[in-house]
Amino acid sequence: MEWLETKYLYLLLNIFTISIPFWRSFEKKYIDYIGKWGPLFKAIAITGAFFIIWDVIFTMNGVWGFNPNYLVGLDVFHLPIEEWLFFITIPYACLFIYEVQKRFVKEDYLALMGKPFSLLLGFILVASAIGNHEKAYTFWNFLFCGGFLLIHYFIIRPNFLGRFYFSYAIGLLGFFFVNGILTGTGIDEPVVWYNNDENLGIRVGTIPVEDIFYGLLLILMNLTLYEYFKGKQKS
Repeated sequence: MEWLETKYLYLLLNIFTISIPFWRSFEKKYIDYIGKWGPLFKAIAITGAFFIIWDVIFTMNGVWGFNPNYLVGLDVFHLPIEEWLFFITIPYACLFIYEVQKRFVKEDYLALMGKPFSLLLGFILVASAIGNHEKAYTFWNFLFCGGFLLIHYFIIRPNFLGRFYFSYAIGLLGFFFVNGILTGTGIDEPVVWYNNDENLGIRVGTIPVEDIFYGLLLILMNLTLYEYFKGKQKS
């Protein structure tokens, strides 16, 4: 699509992602998202620091990289500014979905499956990481995500995993749209390219399958810290 061929593409995708959640953040009658900004941005800052360090290391080692044709050209620590914004806009939008469904979906339909599913998925991901130890993206992504799920099951034991999976399933609709464009859907070249020697080479459309669990880890880390800081705020 010719209209997507612009150096502002990644920036525009960030703006698109956050536009409606930001606009509706100021409606205090329903979820009062602005009133939760303190815990939210603490969670985003801590989680973002972890992911940015990971991102910088992988970018410098050629595990993935960024196409300058779709970037404004401002880099910070080897990462385009749009990538920094990604770790703000995506969690902001996804935790907004989480709060909206808590407000309007009274029943936690996935409550009973949240913990056992986390246990099963955690073991599968850790085993897959060990079996693909030579592929950097697959190994570290599956190890981090699987390990974090197992920590939730055995140590944290939260009561929000059902709500999380429900929200993440909804968020995947936006994920496939935005990440699809970033990985090359509808444009001449991908905005974000991947070294297939470092991943499984399995794509959902143009999206590496690892990205689904990268996104799951990103949102679950943010949500875990968000709920922790919300609890501290109330006490």
